Amino acid sequence: MTNSKFILKIFCSKCMEHLNSLQIPAKVGKHKIGLSSRTLSDVIEKHTIGFMIDYFGEDKVKFKNWRGYDVIIITLEETLYVNIKTNEHNKKMDATWLFSASIVKKLQKQKILQHLYCVKFEYIKENRDYLEFLSGKVAGPLSEVDLIYYTKGDNPSCKLRTEFNGTHCHLLNKFYV
Repeated sequence: MTNSKFILKIFCSKCMEHLNSLQIPAKVGKHKIGLSSRTLSDVIEKHTIGFMIDYFGEDKVKFKNWRGYDVIIITLEETLYVNIKTNEHNKKMDATWLFSASIVKKLQKQKILQHLYCVKFEYIKENRDYLEFLSGKVAGPLSEVDLIYYTKGDNPSCKLRTEFNGTHCHLLNKFYV
């Protein structure tokens, strides 16, 4: 395990504890309406970025809507690019969607893939008032793992999300530690 991956692994463990301490509601409003996975993903991502700033330091973390990654962390050893993923527990998938295939080409051209990591937080929302986070894992750098490409209409090689148009890139869950 690279030093950068080890640093992110420790971060994921501490961030998972932090996310659990926040008691993020799974349902909101007077009628306790359940939040969609997409909405929850956005909320989790924002809390993760906030914790990342506190953990690594405001001067070390940059974030905005880049294509292919959410955050840049500047450490003494290297600049890390981080893509934040969330996954509802018990969704029987073999791979996690990353981004469109065209993004991979751009990231390769910019020489970012060798510094790009994915962090993923798995949670349970069913039968709970608050999300329960089960794991925080890291994968990467993406230049060292096999990415799966899937084009809508093709037969997928494993269980993955197929609802997106065009060709998209996925990362096998076995690469997350």
